[in-house]
Amino acid sequence: LSSNVDFAQIGVKLGLDTFYDYLHRFQIGQDMVLVVPASRDEVPPQATVSDSELAQMAFGQGSLAVTPLRMALVGATIANGGVLMHPTLVKEIQSAGTTAVRIAPVVWTRPISAQTAQNMRDLMLAVVKYGTGTAAKLASVAVAGKTGTATHPGGQPDAWFVCFAPAMQPRLVVAVIVEDAGYGGVVAAPVARAILAGALPLYQ
Repeated sequence: LSSNVDFAQIGVKLGLDTFYDYLHRFQIGQDMVLVVPASRDEVPPQATVSDSELAQMAFGQGSLAVTPLRMALVGATIANGGVLMHPTLVKEIQSAGTTAVRIAPVVWTRPISAQTAQNMRDLMLAVVKYGTGTAAKLASVAVAGKTGTATHPGGQPDAWFVCFAPAMQPRLVVAVIVEDAGYGGVVAAPVARAILAGALPLYQ
């Protein structure tokens, strides 16, 4: 079950300072310093956010907007036990007749504890097992995921799904958005499932 009311109440109870603290912990709204152009998150100035706006932002609506890459990083943080890695585009560089030069992974920060990441993983496992994300289920691999349905003025909602697999030993994180398409569990989750089914064998 996905409940906007519950998350709205949680957001208001946590308060604006704590909400923005976690936005900063996850680097949401910050420049990723990639070597190619990338879309930016949209985070309203904290001083302009009312309680009603905070309630909407707490369930992913209102004036807060994030990119698929950002949500993939959030999913990867949970998969990594609470550690946020800096995104990279190149794994290694190799020229003919030379030894490959690997690009070392860079830890960006730790937004959440290992225990919180484990709790989130368990909740995301439940989403795919018997919640709104069952369309992402694979027969042989446990998938952890979260659906999202982002409404906006005009048109159908944007369908979201963020997942990682295998859930207990993650190798792959997928973030899918299908704009003006409907519900995340109906539209985006099957796309993520197809990506996982095609990509996971490459890691075996």
